[in-house]
Order: sequence, then structure tokens, then C-alpha cells
Amino acid sequence: MNFQIINFAMKLGCHVDGADEGFDILASSSWFEKSMIEVKHVPINHKPSSLNSIDVTIMEAARRHQEIVLNSLKNQDFPCSFGGDHTCGIGGTSAALEYYNDDVTIIWLDAHADTHTPKTSPSKHIHGMPCAILQDLCDAPLNQSTYPLKPERLVYVGLNSFEDEEMNHIKNNNIAMLTANLIRSQEHNITLDWIRSSIKTKYVYLSFDFDVLSKDEFFAVNVNMDETYTNPLGLSLSDVHSIMSMLFREYKVVGCDVVEYNPRLDPKHNDLPKVIQTLEHIVNLVKEDANDKTTI
Repeated sequence: MNFQIINFAMKLGCHVDGADEGFDILASSSWFEKSMIEVKHVPINHKPSSLNSIDVTIMEAARRHQEIVLNSLKNQDFPCSFGGDHTCGIGGTSAALEYYNDDVTIIWLDAHADTHTPKTSPSKHIHGMPCAILQDLCDAPLNQSTYPLKPERLVYVGLNSFEDEEMNHIKNNNIAMLTANLIRSQEHNITLDWIRSSIKTKYVYLSFDFDVLSKDEFFAVNVNMDETYTNPLGLSLSDVHSIMSMLFREYKVVGCDVVEYNPRLDPKHNDLPKVIQTLEHIVNLVKEDANDKTTI
């Protein structure tokens, strides 16, 4: 098995400059140069001809991304998709659903539910719609419904900023949800037990957005360009790493997304070490897998 970073340099989902530049900063770091990690790149058309074609451009990139992740899964490699905005979650999750069908749980570790549709979204930004697209709630071209995500296979962890339409959908479909407020107010082992109780499958795919973290701990995320969709009281990095550790050690985590780092909001590179620390943590967890023969 090889650990692969898949560069999904997308900003069209959030319309924020710099959202597509995270990998370039990461690739220039000494850690990356020493890691010798295999890299694959998702081809993206960054200059769609009109606003209406942005949807098509994003979905074309998502399908290319899906093919790359699916090939990684078939080869028994570990795909870690690095965004870019959270439209990255469409392709990676779709590949896991296609390959593992009903035996994979999607852990959406994010401040946002990302289950808006074009009809409900206040911003109309597609990085707030991947879970709706995955659940086949959107009309063409924002449809990815060959292997739709079932409500019972989606688990939200760390929600912190959402609208009534999203919360109504979550409650009406009995989707498992644990808010950041509740996580902060209870003992950490209770959080881990809740996540365990919500997973009914052998396999797990993790989609992690840095904006689930407290603003004081990690600032360089796309939503901080517009504080309408932020809440400063997020999770700690240690909480996130602990959740990741439990998932990797107790379940077969088959891939992950790591998204929304924006280096333009990190001019002094205060947050880049935390990005590297998180990726290194994931690499080490993959290496710890008793069934994994990865050498990194």
C-alpha cells in the first residue's frame, strides 16, 4: 500500500482567492520534501467561460477526482485528498461509496453540514453543498447520484455553523450529528463513544475541514474571509487528532479529505505547521494499521 496525496486545487466552490494554493505551500515545506509521498493531481479548468459553467466545471473535476481515488482504492492504496475547498469531498466520498457500497460510513468532521442546495443556500457557494450533492438532493449538473449517500451512512462531527434548512434535513432524516458545543461541554471519551455508536459499517471514509477548529487555534480557512458563516468556538487540534486516532485504530479507514487551508490567510505560516502535523498524524496512523504494509 502506498500513501498518496491527491492535490485537488479548487477554489471555484468558495470563490476565495488562495483556496487553491494550499498544496503549493505544502509541497515547498521541508517535511514534504523529506516524506517522499506519492502525489497525484486532479486536472481542473480554473477559467470557466461563464458563471453558469462553474457548476459544470466543478462536477467535471469531481468526477476526475472520483476516478483517481477509485483507482487508489482498487490498488489498496490510501488516498488522502488535499484541498482546495470542500467540493473535494464530492469525488473522494463518491469513490468510497462506489467501491464499498453500503459498508462505508462517511465521517464529516466539519463546522458546516454542507447540505445546502442551490435553492436553500444563502451564499450559493458550492463548497456548502457537497453533502447535498452526495445525497442526490440537487438537480443537474450538481448531481452525483450513481451511488447516493444514505442518511444512515453519514455522521456529522463538530457542527458549529448551520442554517435552519440544513438542520431540518438532518433531523427529518435522523442523520447522526454531534455539535462542537456538545463536544466541548462533555468528557472526550463520551464523544468517542458517541462516534463509535454511530458507525455501523466495517469501513470509514473521513472528510476533514480545518474550519471545525477554533478560530483562535486555526485561522487560515476560507470562511474567515466572510464571518457570516463562522463561529469562533470550534474544536481543538488535539480533539481532532484524538478522533482521528480512534477511527484509524478501531475501524478500517480507507481514505480521507483534508480541506480548506488557505495560505493567503496565513502570511506568517502560523497555521502551516498544524497542517503538516495533521498530515503527519494521518500518515503515522496509516502506518500503524496492522493490516497495512505501507513504508513511508
